[in-house]
Amino acid sequence: MDTNAIVALSILTTSMEDGSSSGITNIIHSLYAHHFAQISEWSPLTSAPVPGKLMRMLIRYVPRQ
Repeated sequence: MDTNAIVALSILTTSMEDGSSSGITNIIHSLYAHHFAQISEWSPLTSAPVPGKLMRMLIRYVPRQ
């Protein structure tokens, strides 16, 4: 890892009860519309460490000021 960068990690979670990831998808699309990140930069949907939750992750390398 470049010593001139830090790692930022974003995690989005939603309930698995409805069997849908639409909440996470809607947030990711909203962030894309605000030029935060490309949709393809997010990880695939996976189980979160919290039982009954789902997540997708994004890792960003940000230059230090």
